[in-house]
Amino acid sequence: MAEISALVQPEETNVRWSTPNTYQELLKREHAAEFLSAELLYGAIDEQDNSNKLNLLQSCRTNAWFIRHITTGEVRVASNSCKLRWCPMCQIARQNYITQQVSTWFRQVHYPKLLTITLRHTSSPLKSQVDFLYKCFQKFRKRKFVSKHLRGGVWFFQVKKSKDGNTWHPHIHAMIDADFMDRKKLSSLWAEITGGSTVIDIRAIFDTDRAVKHNARYCTTPMSLVDLPPWERYEVHDCFNKRRLVGCFGTARHISLRPKKPVDSDQWLSVGSWSFVVGLAGEDSRADEILLAWKTQKPLSAESTLIPLEHNIDDRAPPEERPTVQQQWYFDFYTRG
Repeated sequence: MAEISALVQPEETNVRWSTPNTYQELLKREHAAEFLSAELLYGAIDEQDNSNKLNLLQSCRTNAWFIRHITTGEVRVASNSCKLRWCPMCQIARQNYITQQVSTWFRQVHYPKLLTITLRHTSSPLKSQVDFLYKCFQKFRKRKFVSKHLRGGVWFFQVKKSKDGNTWHPHIHAMIDADFMDRKKLSSLWAEITGGSTVIDIRAIFDTDRAVKHNARYCTTPMSLVDLPPWERYEVHDCFNKRRLVGCFGTARHISLRPKKPVDSDQWLSVGSWSFVVGLAGEDSRADEILLAWKTQKPLSAESTLIPLEHNIDDRAPPEERPTVQQQWYFDFYTRG
């Protein structure tokens, strides 16, 4: 105990002041603008629909616990989530999970490629353009020339604004398992299906992990709300509300896109709530050890737990009525963050 405290004293003095009081505050540090945009969007939606989405967003990640694996000693964080589409914290967590899943499949593909298709610019509402794009993409995959060479893939929606800012520019990125297909032939086929859109790109991928990480950014959000005026934020939200932003087909159909509870969830135990551990940093060696293990990914000893002390101080509910680690599980488990 003393050796660890001595080793981390310079860093942990820092930790006490730099580690936010809530897990949410930590995650919001690099995404403050996105979080504010989401607050404005859900505030407007609540007024119109008499819903409670803004409150859900603002409470996301405010209840968090440090958890320790009883065998390896690894420390992670489990917390509550709002699971709202435009919450930047939920977006990142799900994105990281899907990136892991797609990467596992894509590394095994013999001829990995990136297919990008889009529509020519029109003044049509975004929703009608996205509906049309997706229907055309389904038809495209069923055409004999394509289905003969295309074995499977994972697709993502992305939306941009035109250079003049007056029209929407939706397109689909697909990580595919496919043989060589001539781009000119594909462009001609795409124009036939869409009635004139010819822009299509297909290229071989040599760094699969980098490609998946880049394109999986769109699996939870097709575009950033930050630079959009309020009325366009609502249009984007309305367009993609209850719509899938990512999908799998063919050899990629087995990929899991929804995080599941880890099979070893019963092997993780709470060692202290976020606020309790952070509040004691610099004053209790066990709190310092928990934070150090979490930050450095080094094992934490079984003795370094604040649960007994926290239960004694916080007597609002007996231990058996407190939230269990299993009840706290969600995306963050898969990505140390």
